[in-house]
Amino acid sequence: MRKCSPMSGKKTLCMSHILLLIVSITLVSIPSVHAQLPIVSLNPMAITVPAPGHNFTVDVTITNVSRLGDWQFTLTYNTTLLDAVSCSLTSISNMYTESLLPSPWTPTKGIKEAEGKVVFGAGYPNAVYYDSPFNGSGSLLTINFTAIEMGNCTLDLTVLALDSLGPPPDYDIDPIEHTTLDGEVTVIPPPLPVISLNPSEYTAPSPGESFTIDVNITDVVSLQSYEFKLWFDNTLLNATDIISGAVNPSGTMFIPNPLQNVSDGFVWAGASLPVGQAFTGSGILMTVSFTALTAGNCTLHLNETILVDSTEVEFDHLTLDGFVTVMSKIGEFHTHHINDATDDFPNDYMPMVIPLNGRSITIAPVIACTAFEDDVFVSYHYPCKLAQTLFADDDWTDRDANYTYIFEDWTDYDWNDIVVSLYVVTNDIIDVEIHLESREAAWKNPFSIEITSVDMAVEVKVYWNSTDYPEEHTLKLNPGETVDIELFAESNPCDTAFITIIPLIIPVASFVYSPPYPRVCENVTFNASASTPNGGCIVSYEWDFGDASPHEFGMVVTHHYTALGTYNVTLNVTDNMGVWDTETKTITVTSRTYMLIITATVGGTTVPIPGSYSYDEGTIVSVTATPEANHVFDHWKLDGDNVGSVIPISVTMDRDYTLHAVFKEAPSPPVGGHASPIDKSRVLDLKTGLTPEIGLVSISILLAAMAVTIILIRRRNKILRWGR
Repeated sequence: MRKCSPMSGKKTLCMSHILLLIVSITLVSIPSVHAQLPIVSLNPMAITVPAPGHNFTVDVTITNVSRLGDWQFTLTYNTTLLDAVSCSLTSISNMYTESLLPSPWTPTKGIKEAEGKVVFGAGYPNAVYYDSPFNGSGSLLTINFTAIEMGNCTLDLTVLALDSLGPPPDYDIDPIEHTTLDGEVTVIPPPLPVISLNPSEYTAPSPGESFTIDVNITDVVSLQSYEFKLWFDNTLLNATDIISGAVNPSGTMFIPNPLQNVSDGFVWAGASLPVGQAFTGSGILMTVSFTALTAGNCTLHLNETILVDSTEVEFDHLTLDGFVTVMSKIGEFHTHHINDATDDFPNDYMPMVIPLNGRSITIAPVIACTAFEDDVFVSYHYPCKLAQTLFADDDWTDRDANYTYIFEDWTDYDWNDIVVSLYVVTNDIIDVEIHLESREAAWKNPFSIEITSVDMAVEVKVYWNSTDYPEEHTLKLNPGETVDIELFAESNPCDTAFITIIPLIIPVASFVYSPPYPRVCENVTFNASASTPNGGCIVSYEWDFGDASPHEFGMVVTHHYTALGTYNVTLNVTDNMGVWDTETKTITVTSRTYMLIITATVGGTTVPIPGSYSYDEGTIVSVTATPEANHVFDHWKLDGDNVGSVIPISVTMDRDYTLHAVFKEAPSPPVGGHASPIDKSRVLDLKTGLTPEIGLVSISILLAAMAVTIILIRRRNKILRWGR
C-alpha cells in the first residue's frame, strides 16, 4: 500500500491557498455598491400651461456626469397639442459647438415637426475643452414650445448615445450608464370671461347723490354680441341713464330703450358689434347712472347674461355682482296729509322749509276738533275755528326773528283731523316751540305731536307749560322709531310746549371676513374691529350668519357653513346709549378641496405621475402603478398603511391623503427544471455595475479557479486510493 507523502499534503494545502487567493482577488475586483448613475431628464418635469396659445420652455438636463464626451437624444411630443418653435444652446452645449448635431446646427434644424420630435446631440468637446470636458450637472438644450390645443401629453425622452471621454493620451470613449426620466405637459382651458361691476362696492354719501357703475367684461375672445340685466332695489335707487362703453365700436346696434324696466327694478341692455369687429380682451360694455333715493343698501345683481362669439355660438362665462350702500339722508321734506271727513281740505298748503343743515327728523302736529261726551273726548263735526302756530328756529337767542310759521289761522267747518309732516334737518340741537293760541272757548281740543327719527338716533326732551298738566319727559329714539306725545290734553289759549331734539351719533357697523371664498365646513373668521362707536362705546356685537344658525356675539367670531350657497351676513353693533347700526355683506360658500400626494419607490412610476394634486371633495381618483424592467409592483401605502396591490387603486377624496407605490426587483429565474435565456448584459449592469466584457472575464477566472480545485481534489483522492 502506498502512502501519501507529507509533501503531497503540503502541495494540496498550497493549491487550496492559491484558490482562496484567486477567489479573493476576483471578489475584490467586483465593486459592492456602484455610484449614483447620471440622470438625463426634463426641467420642469410636469408643466401646466394656462391656455392654448401660451408659450413655455423645457430644458433637457443631465446630472452627476463625469467627463462628458458625446451625447445624442430625441424628445418626442404630441403635435396636436404642442408646437416646438425653436431650440436654444446652453452653457454646456456651447462647449461642444464644433460637433453639434444636426450639422450645421440652427435653432430650428433639429425640430422634426412632421414626426413630433426634437433631435439634438454633440460628437466631441471643442478643442479648448478636449482635455477637460464637462463634469457635473446642467442643461444640454432649451426647447421653446407653444401650446395649440387643450389636453395632456408625455414628453418622451430617449437617449441614443451618452459616452465619457477618457483622459489623454488615449482619450478612450466609454458608454455612461444612466437613468432617463420623461416629462408631462397639461394644457388647461383658458379662463372664462367675467362680467363684473366697477366699482364692485360703492357708498353714496346721502340720498340724492348720483353715481355711475361700469359693466365690465374681462378675458373675452371674439365677442360679437351680448346682453345683460342689472337688477337693483328701486326703492333705494333709480337708474337714470346708460351709455355705451369702449367695447362697442362705431356701428354697434344696441337694444332700444334699456331703461324701460326701471320701474320693475332692472336695466336691460345689450349690443351687437359690427361684422368683422368682434372684441377680444377686457373693457367696459356699458356705464349705468344711478340716483340714490333713500338710505340703505342693496345688491346690484347681474342676471340673464349672454355672450355670443363671432361664429354665433354662446360661450360660458362668470358674473360678479356689486353692492351699493346709501348713507343717511342729508335732508328731505314731506307734504302734509289731510284726513278730511267730508270735503277736501284746501291742498294748496305746503310745509315751509326750515333753513337748517343736517339730518332728518319728522315733526307732525296732529290737531283734532273734538267734543266732550259721556266723560270722554270724541271727534265731533262742528264748525270751529282754530289758530294754531308751530314755530321752529335754529337760533333761539333772537326770539323775535328767524321763525318759520308752519300753519295758522285755518278755518274750516267740515274737518276732524289734520296731519302736517315736516322734516327738520340739522346736525345740531333742534329746538321746537309750539304755541296754542286762540280757539273757541267752548271746546277743549287735544293736541299731540308725533316725532319720527328717520335715519338717525335722537334724544327728545319735552316740556310743556300746560294750564292743566305741566310735564317734562326725556326719551330716546333709534332710526325708524316713532313716538306720539300728547301735549295739550285739554288745551287752553296760550299753552306752550318746548321740544328739544338732540341728534345722537350712532355707531358705525363694519366688518371683514376671511377667507373671501370659503369652502363647506371651512372656518370663516368675521372681524368687526373696524366698527366705530362715534362718541359712546360699543357694548354688543351681534352676528346673523344668514343660515338659520343661532346668533353669535363678539367682536371677532368664527363660523362655518355646512352647505354650498350664498348667504347674507348681518352685523348689529349697539353702544352704551342703546343706539345701534347694522352692516350686511354677502358671502359665497364653495365646495371643499383636498390634496392627494402621490409618491413612488425606485423601480416604477404612477399615473398620474408622482406629485401633489388638488381635488374637490367626493372626487374618486384612480391611480395606476407601472413597474420598470426587472421590477414588479408590490403594494400601495395609503397614509402609511398597506392597502393591498390592486391596480388601479381608487381614492375617494374626503380628506388629504398621501399614496405611496412600492416597487421591488423582480425575482431571479428558478435553478434547474428548465433553462431560461439570460440577458447577460442586463444582469451584469444591474448587479455589478460593470460592462459585459469586464464581468465575463471576472467570472471566467472564477470558473477556472474552481476547475483547478476540482482537479486537485480528484488527484488527491486517487493518490490516497493508490496509497492504500
